[in-house]
Amino acid sequence: MNNLDIVQKNFIAQKAEFIFFSDFDATLTNKDFYKIVIEKHLGEKGVQLYNEWKAKKMKDVDFLNAVFSGMNSSEEEVIKDILTIPFDMNAHSLMGKIRDSGGDFIILSAGADYYIKKLLQHYGIEGFEIISNPSEYRDGGIHIMPDYDSPYYSEVYGVDKALVVKSYKDKAKKIYYAGDSTPDLKAAELADVIFAKGKLQKLLTDEGYSFVSVNSFKEIEEYLIREEVIK
Repeated sequence: MNNLDIVQKNFIAQKAEFIFFSDFDATLTNKDFYKIVIEKHLGEKGVQLYNEWKAKKMKDVDFLNAVFSGMNSSEEEVIKDILTIPFDMNAHSLMGKIRDSGGDFIILSAGADYYIKKLLQHYGIEGFEIISNPSEYRDGGIHIMPDYDSPYYSEVYGVDKALVVKSYKDKAKKIYYAGDSTPDLKAAELADVIFAKGKLQKLLTDEGYSFVSVNSFKEIEEYLIREEVIK
């Protein structure tokens, strides 16, 4: 039984009051980790990879793999870079309040679980499910190893966020979603309430979906308190 099966099984026994899904990069954090890596380690090569990706010559998961695996650093140095990711500390408080209010907080990322886990561990954030691309440090960088057998596998992103959210909809009374970019779009559209940052705001507007515009998890917390979702 893989980790995703375990997560699913845990929810079968008791329907959650609500589930809050959150993207990681540029949602729970204020900057994508791939940008930090390009700026610090890859130089012109990173710019070239970025341009190829934006020109749709590379799939998202292949782009990230090329960036993260090219750091040419010791694991200690990689971890130091990870700890520079600007985490939204307002989220730490909210995650606990969601759990205390009968909800479940799930981190849903098309990035790499290696740096997500390292950063959360650094801040003492434990006990929250993470659904992301399996990855590991080796040969000087972080290598993403997409789970091709996962029911949520995406050829483009490694993880199809919409399939994840869809599979959880009957396991909670209400679904909340926070995200910032294209990989979040279809997943967000399945939620009852969407908290949108960055590019996701325009994408949702173009498709006619309503959302709550936010810049930080402090604003999300204030909204959930007003709506009496949390205390």
